[in-house]
Amino acid sequence: MTIAQLEYLIAVANYGSFSTAAEKCFVTQPSLSIQIKNLEDELGVILLDRSRKPVVPTETGNLIIEQAQEAIYSFSKIKDCIDSIKGTIAGELRVAIIPTIAPYWVHRLAPAIIKKYPQVRLYINEMITPNIIESLHKGQIDVGILAEGFVPSDIQEEKIASDAFFAFISPQHPLSDKKEIELSDLKNHKIILLTEGHCFRDQVMSLCSYSKRENQSLTIECGSIETLIRITLSTKAMTVIPQMALPYIGEKLRPCIRPIKEKEAHRVITLARGKHTVKNSLIHALKMELLEIASSLP
Repeated sequence: MTIAQLEYLIAVANYGSFSTAAEKCFVTQPSLSIQIKNLEDELGVILLDRSRKPVVPTETGNLIIEQAQEAIYSFSKIKDCIDSIKGTIAGELRVAIIPTIAPYWVHRLAPAIIKKYPQVRLYINEMITPNIIESLHKGQIDVGILAEGFVPSDIQEEKIASDAFFAFISPQHPLSDKKEIELSDLKNHKIILLTEGHCFRDQVMSLCSYSKRENQSLTIECGSIETLIRITLSTKAMTVIPQMALPYIGEKLRPCIRPIKEKEAHRVITLARGKHTVKNSLIHALKMELLEIASSLP
């Protein structure tokens, strides 16, 4: 039994496909298949149900995979400990970031990491929160950058920043004369929301006890803050945007921005990692860059 065999087994379980697992592990499919078959022969059990598409672990396979994750975690910590002692920051770091943060931070984060740590191979993927959680559990990513309050207890979170909410109001909206918006205003007026799956949407709806009105003549949901803003202007409506988006709003649209009165109108940005994630030196370096970016919020 080898670490490589265990890694191949976990990859097939995660991706449900021998070919995809082989691609992700940078080996040929025949080589990966042979290694898993050798592992099954050595253990005397069937670990994967190959008759199903996608391929899934057998009941025994699930037990072995759980132990394999623990073994790989312990094995990986050896190199991580040596890197920490040497002060080395190198290797592969897989990061996922939610769409309501990515447009404002990634273009600053990626160049900073590449410049300061040339031995780091950085992979960044934009994902909604449920997919980040699933990927952390499966070990497909090392860390996620998301909003606090949505991850299960087996995922560790470290606070990075507090990001206030602001109202963005069309000039033709009835509340456009108000200098400050209250949560009750959001509850009593139609607001344009992000599509389901975005934690920012859930936070806004929960904060102002907002529920979608089924009898509305027009219901619009979209996938980005920029689209929210454009639709809000064209429909004479109102929406909610995060503080980090403010520097990217043009001068002509600044008069549409209103602070929200209540202090609880904010989200906490966190750095999340699964229980099997190592790479402490790499993750600490990432955290420091994120804190520097967060400190420059307007």
